[in-house]
Amino acid sequence: EEVRSTYYRELKRFITTPNKVGGIGDDALYKVLSKQSGPGFKTVFKRAEQLFHRLAKAAHQFKEWVVVGAVDIETLAQEHLKEAADWEANFRMIKSKGREAEKLPNQVKVDCILVSTTPVKNAIDDHIQRLFDALVNSLRKSINEHVRMIDAFVEKGMDALGMRPQSLDEIGEVNKKHAELSREKPTLKPMFEHAHMKNKLLKSVAGSGVDLNALQQRWDKFELMLDSHTLMVKEQVDVMRN
Repeated sequence: EEVRSTYYRELKRFITTPNKVGGIGDDALYKVLSKQSGPGFKTVFKRAEQLFHRLAKAAHQFKEWVVVGAVDIETLAQEHLKEAADWEANFRMIKSKGREAEKLPNQVKVDCILVSTTPVKNAIDDHIQRLFDALVNSLRKSINEHVRMIDAFVEKGMDALGMRPQSLDEIGEVNKKHAELSREKPTLKPMFEHAHMKNKLLKSVAGSGVDLNALQQRWDKFELMLDSHTLMVKEQVDVMRN
């Protein structure tokens, strides 16, 4: 619209030039020129609108690049990205789009109008960077959510398995909890694998990931306690008998 306003302002200034000319003798002669050229002005303005129509078409190639600025990227990522492969595919897409954006023209010329595309190209670069940052953040959040769920399970399991039964009733209760943990564990193991896969991807794209070492150590200790539960119960039964 700014280009349109400038164009019509300059066009009007050009058309009204005869009205400002000071001639020798009858000045009204020059003003008559503008009136007599009225029909031709219609053609001029018609062609001007055709020019701006072509200019709008030339600008259309940039619209798909800036549409990402109008959406909530983090919400979309949370809804649609689940597996490590989902994030990996989108990171590849961003890299590809970045290369394409570099090839966009720095100027667009339509007839007598030359428009610099530097501002829109800078906006496109910002959008691509925002998309990349949003993907990194959503990937990190997904890993941390895995960590939270696994850690909660491990905490509950270690509390249950760490109790030394002092009676037959307590032995029955501990055995019941051991059976529940053994049933739930297979559902947590894949989550641990997903966390490691996502963390590997995060390190490759962001340079650093989530520290999973402490969680791995707690998980290994939990598995050891789970595997040695039967022996622990047997030892406690022997102690109770003595």
